[in-house]
Amino acid sequence: MPVMSADGEVVGKIVDMWIDEPEQLVRYLEINLNEGGKRLVPMPMVKIWKDRVRINSLSSDLFAGVPTTKSASEVTLLEEDKISAYYAGGTLYGQAKRKGGSESWKP
Repeated sequence: MPVMSADGEVVGKIVDMWIDEPEQLVRYLEINLNEGGKRLVPMPMVKIWKDRVRINSLSSDLFAGVPTTKSASEVTLLEEDKISAYYAGGTLYGQAKRKGGSESWKP
């Protein structure tokens, strides 16, 4: 399924799900980015539609900066914190680039 960012651009596609087996819960979706590389997205940050996955917290230019994992099959607690913080921080700091968002933000 294609992955759509907050600014409406398709940034990649979903290639895998990372499952927490003891909890019987999907924790992450794995994205193959159009510009190369793989990134994880936490499930609470995703909206799944029948034809696409939407991530409203990041604009298309920010996906390359999502922290990566050292292992291709495991994620450490520190890596989880970094990944989650990056997506959650995009909700605040990426606001100006969102579709329909204000172009300039001033405190």
